[in-house]
Amino acid sequence: MFPRRQLDIRLQQLCYWPTQYRKLRKRKGDLESANSVHPDYIRFYNSLWLVANDVIIGIALGTFLIENSTGVADWLDALLRTYTIDGLHETISWLRGKPAGLKLNKELAFFLGDLFLWVVDYWAGSMASVRPHLARLIWVIGFSSFAGATMPISIFSDLLSVLTLHIYSFYIASARIYHWQLTTIISLFHLFRGKKRNVLRNRIDSCDYDIDQLLVGTILFTLLFFLLPTV
Repeated sequence: MFPRRQLDIRLQQLCYWPTQYRKLRKRKGDLESANSVHPDYIRFYNSLWLVANDVIIGIALGTFLIENSTGVADWLDALLRTYTIDGLHETISWLRGKPAGLKLNKELAFFLGDLFLWVVDYWAGSMASVRPHLARLIWVIGFSSFAGATMPISIFSDLLSVLTLHIYSFYIASARIYHWQLTTIISLFHLFRGKKRNVLRNRIDSCDYDIDQLLVGTILFTLLFFLLPTV
């Protein structure tokens, strides 16, 4: 996504510069258009200066990445293993117990913890197959630096998003479960008060429930409410 955007910006600039340069050359001898040419003149050369700096920094960065691709790959692999696999494994194991003295539901905590730990272990196995090609990926990122420093930064950002995809999946799964549980608790709380949400009118209306509905709703509300800290 980001590399494509950067490439699109570069192509737009390349198409814009010849037209802008011809316009400036054409208006150069016209005294009446001096006031209108001045902002275009500053904008044109400012754009050239920014791109030149970007390319110069990109060449330096690309040269460093190409010459040290193996070392950078080893450093990145150690960093990812420390924080996205080992560190995440320790954090999940800590949350399965009594984090910060909170007494959680043991069965639910172990179920969710085992599920997330299985994903972490599976991702660690997948990373083992990617690890031999990581130096080549760093070399490709370094080669793209000759288009400017923003290009490797955007590619590295996308690469980092892919390599931490399991953390994003944890966030999505946890957010969905939490949202579902919170929505259910709110609905059961309305039932406990003898009310219900009117979806068509977007308001809370009174409703008559029988004793069985109130009993089941109260039990479910109590269970979900006490399971909420665990989730």
